[in-house]
Amino acid sequence: MSHDPADIVLADDHWRVIVAPAHGMLIRSAVDVPSGAAALWRKPAPRARPASRALSPPGPASIDTFWDVFAGGWFPMFPAAGFTGELDGAPTLFHGELNRLPWEVVDRGPTWIEARVETVRSPFAVQRRVAVDRGELRVETAIANVGAAPASYVYGEHPCLWRTTFAGGRLLLSFAYDDWDMLAVEPVSAPGRGVEDAVAGGSVRTLDPGRRVRTGLAARWHQHDPG
Repeated sequence: MSHDPADIVLADDHWRVIVAPAHGMLIRSAVDVPSGAAALWRKPAPRARPASRALSPPGPASIDTFWDVFAGGWFPMFPAAGFTGELDGAPTLFHGELNRLPWEVVDRGPTWIEARVETVRSPFAVQRRVAVDRGELRVETAIANVGAAPASYVYGEHPCLWRTTFAGGRLLLSFAYDDWDMLAVEPVSAPGRGVEDAVAGGSVRTLDPGRRVRTGLAARWHQHDPG
């Protein structure tokens, strides 16, 4: 499987994972070593546009520009998740900024990588660690408000699960269309389809200056006996 020269490969006896810090800290692929099964769907073509700190305009137009950078895999959604709305009086980007920005690697080893980025339109510094550890793929994210005023956010994760691997699984969700190859199950800090639903439901979160919040998610393969 090909990948960019700037990508980082993490591997142990259980996982082989490709992480792209330069492309939104994207987990491009995650493969179960014993079986060779791939957990994550990857967009086959056209090639995604490179990440940049020169962000496209926010609001509904950012839905189209998201597809320019979308490459499948697994990426964070922050400081907004889902469809656009307004946070602190400013329009948001579809699925947030983090997946559109190049990240800086701060440390790495054979089975883990840590990278950081500062958001462009909001006062957040984000550090993210991806690691394979004793059979688990772990993703941990630390968010700090480095600004002078409280800042609102809606946070989420966006793993794109590949139908070729998970078809016939026990996840009880409709996968009705034959031309869909990927299903994104998105853990999000607020219910609904995006920022407007979060605002309407009173579930937007606020981080005060100098405060931090941490979150983590782990994935593990389990063998299933169909009998």
